[in-house]
This record gives sequence, structure tokens and C-alpha cells, in this order.
Amino acid sequence: MEEESKVSLLRTLLLGSWGLAAASALIVIIDRMNTVLKIYLPVWMLLALGSAVGIAVMIEDWSLHLSLRSNQKGRHGWRLSPLRAILTMAFLFVFSITLICTYRGVLGVTTRNLKQSPRPTLNGLNFLLQTQQGSEFLEAVEWLNLNVTGPQVIAEAFTDRGYDESARVTKYTALPTLLGWPHHLRQRGHPSEEIGKRNNALRELYTSQDEAVVSKIL
Repeated sequence: MEEESKVSLLRTLLLGSWGLAAASALIVIIDRMNTVLKIYLPVWMLLALGSAVGIAVMIEDWSLHLSLRSNQKGRHGWRLSPLRAILTMAFLFVFSITLICTYRGVLGVTTRNLKQSPRPTLNGLNFLLQTQQGSEFLEAVEWLNLNVTGPQVIAEAFTDRGYDESARVTKYTALPTLLGWPHHLRQRGHPSEEIGKRNNALRELYTSQDEAVVSKIL
């Protein structure tokens, strides 16, 4: 790739990533958390690509610089100028910090047990077998997966507290549910009237003592 093309690509990638990061600080879509979560995915990819291109440009530039100095001054020409030596050390320092973050990230994922389960394992449902309640739930889920095919709708009870165990039957069976996480549905533009209607129906389904009312809802 031509040197000018490399620099142009580097500029595009870095300015694009920095521009998106700045935009997420100034513009909020739905809520702050989702804005950062969604926008920073392409930001990190653009930064990664830009950094790779930047390292290639830097190495090529320094190699050319050292080669020219070598031709001019003989065997002592491979020494970097003080400024380039400082920049090189600064780059290596920052690069080492990124490697530490990478190591810590991998360590956190592989050692932190959010759910108690024997490790290592490729069974993502193994944690359910660690308690009687979890084992019974897994047995029910496996029965549904073997005996029920869509589009049968799950009338699953829920809470509206956010990221919790609500809608877990749907999660483990892929069967549609009457109402998942209400705050997510509101974020995605579903009518509040319909969400409220389903909310009330599910609450009545699980609390009513009137058989006729329950049968009507079902």
C-alpha cells in the first residue's frame, strides 16, 4: 500500500472512532447505557484497525529513518535520535498497559464464577445442576424442548426490575413469551398500552382465584 494511502486510512479510522466516541458523549439514544454500549462496539473495532495501521506506518517510517542514518554514518547509524527514542519508549509503555488490560480481561472471564459450576466445562447449563431448584427448572426446560414446538406462547411470570431471571423459560427454549422485559419493549417502541394490557393479564393469571378469569386469559 502506498504511504499516502496508509496515512489516509489511518486518519479515517482514528478520526472515525474518536468522532463516534465524542458523539456518544453528546447524543443520547434511548438511554445513556445503551448509547455507550451500542456505539462503542464499532469504536473499539475502528480503534483496533487504526492502531494496527498506525503501528505498520510507524515501523516502516522508523525502519526507513534508521536505514538512512546507517547509510550516512556507518555502523553507528542505527541509533535513534533522542526525540524518536522518547517516542519509542512512550509507545512501548502505552502498548504494555494495553497488554495488561488484555491479560486482566481474560483472567476475569476465566476465573470469575458468576454462577457456581465446575470448570472447565463446555456445558453452558451445568450451573443449573448445582441446586435442586436449578435441576428441576432444567428438567422442565428439557421437557419443553423435546415436546413443544413453536409458535406456542409461554405465559411466563416476570418482574420489571431490569436484568434479572425474568423470561428465562423463553431464553432456554426459544419459545415466544407473552411479555419479556417491559423496559426493553418500551425502548424498542412497543405501545405502552399493549405492554400494560399484557402486564395486567399475567399478574391476574398468577394471582386470581377465579377459574373462569384464568381460563379466559389462557
